[in-house]
Amino acid sequence: METRPPGSTGPILIEELDYTMVGSTHRQVALFHSPLDQQISELKDDLLEPMDGFLDDSQLVDLVRTRLAGRRPASGRTGRRGLAPDRLLRCCVLKHTKGLSFRELEQQLRVNLLYRRFTRFEADVTPDHTTLSRNFALLGDSSLLGDGVRVLTGVLKRVADHCEEGTLAVVDHSRAVTRRLLEISRAARSFTQASKERLTQGYQRLVGMTVKVANQAERVLDGLRSGKLRVHSGPVAATAHAA
Repeated sequence: METRPPGSTGPILIEELDYTMVGSTHRQVALFHSPLDQQISELKDDLLEPMDGFLDDSQLVDLVRTRLAGRRPASGRTGRRGLAPDRLLRCCVLKHTKGLSFRELEQQLRVNLLYRRFTRFEADVTPDHTTLSRNFALLGDSSLLGDGVRVLTGVLKRVADHCEEGTLAVVDHSRAVTRRLLEISRAARSFTQASKERLTQGYQRLVGMTVKVANQAERVLDGLRSGKLRVHSGPVAATAHAA
């Protein structure tokens, strides 16, 4: 930004501002439109594969986008392009599921083609460990999954209020999520093998609860659309919550 000291006729000063705009995923797919693509598609990861489709959920990606846009007043529309929210979300899951440090995450994103595919970087340039660390700090670490569970649970409860009594039972996982978040936070402070194992177990439990809530949300949506889930009051409100 160009500025001039008050009352001065001297040269204009250039003030460098650290503004970063929320990025979007623009994939360079040429590398993977080859025999290599088929070979990579045959590689499977027992921890990451079940999460792949779930992480495409627009509500979770929007939560990350909101966090990224909140770092500066104009981060949503100005500045240099930053990490895309879907990529950052997947990097976060990869780091904690595998118990990686930021430097290890940077290295694995560079050399592991399976991880590049999971994080949607594919043939694009991957971020360094300082960029990853700075962006992870905006997410509040594992709180993102906790936020997702709370948002979906709240919506399900509001839909249940408009259904016939006993038709829709919503399990509130809030306390369990809070315990998992505390476990993950404690385990993340240490880099011992035992801590890494506790970290992985904590994330597996947290993701498991998140998947259960997401699956129930899908069933509720199907029920509302098909008419199998009967609404006795406020059908317009129930439809709004479903949307």
